[in-house]
Amino acid sequence: MVEARFGLLPAFAAEVKFGTKTYNARSETVVTLRSFKSAWGSARHCIVRSEPIYEPDWRTGTQLTTRFTAADGGTLGVAGLRQSWRSPQREWANTFTMLTLNAGDQDLVMHMHRPDPKRPPEMQDKRMVVILPEGLYEAWLDAPAANSSEFMRQYPADRLTATPEPPPPKK
Repeated sequence: MVEARFGLLPAFAAEVKFGTKTYNARSETVVTLRSFKSAWGSARHCIVRSEPIYEPDWRTGTQLTTRFTAADGGTLGVAGLRQSWRSPQREWANTFTMLTLNAGDQDLVMHMHRPDPKRPPEMQDKRMVVILPEGLYEAWLDAPAANSSEFMRQYPADRLTATPEPPPPKK
């Protein structure tokens, strides 16, 4: 395990706050976007370990935070990219991003995120992080760049448990 800053910082980033734009990387565009293409092309893969993943559920018209966990109680491993970054003060930091993919047809995730009223249901952009089955962890870490896209698959809905979180108490 390596401690790292959330939000991938490419070499051209002038300051840490650039990382707020790079928390997630769309698997469909990661090869072409300047922020990610070096890490993707060099296969600087990592796994972001997570017990829960939180997503906003908008089915009622109001955001309800929903907690996703592994149905078997285990830890989830999210496919990510890593990048070492050197600050203007010449200090090094490890940074990372999580990879995402379209999940508009995944049974659980399709209900998450605010709908865009300007788009028909089939055009809604529903995203989910790329969760790797534990048996693929080593393969992902060792995969050459040419094989990275093979890992960009939806995690099966039946292997996740979605639990609505109670709203915070009113003041």
